Amino acid sequence: MFSPANEYGFTAVPASAQDLITNTPYPASTVSPTPIPETPLAQRINDFDNETFLLACLLHDIGNTEASITATRLSFEFFGGVLALRVLQNNTHEDEDEANVGVHVRERGSPSGLRARDGPA
Repeated sequence: MFSPANEYGFTAVPASAQDLITNTPYPASTVSPTPIPETPLAQRINDFDNETFLLACLLHDIGNTEASITATRLSFEFFGGVLALRVLQNNTHEDEDEANVGVHVRERGSPSGLRARDGPA
């Protein structure tokens, strides 16, 4: 039986949202009341499709596992993009796949690596 956890190096974590909230040094906050600046970059980031953003967060470190780092000479960002594309190709739309690959390839610790579904590459 195919297991993404085994195939792609995911680690199962306890599914207790309460533990995640109570064991953090910072109080939980929601994103919605946060004011969005009027700069073009901030507006572009705010226009993300929620599913694209969720998948990018979920697959963010997929290329940073020990197995991935030793499997290629590509940087973990580029190889992470390749792995994310492999994971997503069977279950999502092509533009969703490509948006997430773009996140991994261009992400260098900054939100500017993210791309809206219909935004410029």
